[in-house]
Amino acid sequence: MNNEEIFLSATLIFTLMGSSTVFAAGSEPNDSFATADPLIYYKLGKISSATDVDYYKLSGAFMSGSYTFKLSVPTLADFDLYLYEKVGSSYLLRKSSTYASSTHESITYNFDSSKEYYFLVKGYNGSTSEYYYILERQ
Repeated sequence: MNNEEIFLSATLIFTLMGSSTVFAAGSEPNDSFATADPLIYYKLGKISSATDVDYYKLSGAFMSGSYTFKLSVPTLADFDLYLYEKVGSSYLLRKSSTYASSTHESITYNFDSSKEYYFLVKGYNGSTSEYYYILERQ
C-alpha cells in the first residue's frame, strides 16, 4: 500500500467513525531538524529503512500549555518518539517514549509558544521493515 492509499484509508476510517479529521502525509526528506515537516495536529509517516528517521516541527501559536502527542504504530513495529527543544543553535532532548514493540508511544509536555519544538520518530535499534505510523496531538 502506498502513502496515498494509506492516507485515503485513514480518511475513510475517520469519516466512517464520524470524525472530520484528515491526516496530512509527511514528506521526504524530513530526515533532519533543518528539513522537518510542520506538525499541527496529525501526520501520516513511514519509516522505510534502518537509517530512515522523520523529524516534525511543531507549529502554531496555540502550542502553549500541556499537550499529549501519540505515535500509533502497527503490530510488530517498534518505533520510538523523542521531543526536542531548540535552544540557540542546539537541540535539547526534553522527553522520550521508548516502549516495546507493538506499543504506541506518547509524550505529554508543557509547551511554551515562544519556543521551537521538534519530534523525532525512528525505529528502535534501526528497525529495517517498512511501516507506516500516525503522529497525532490528543
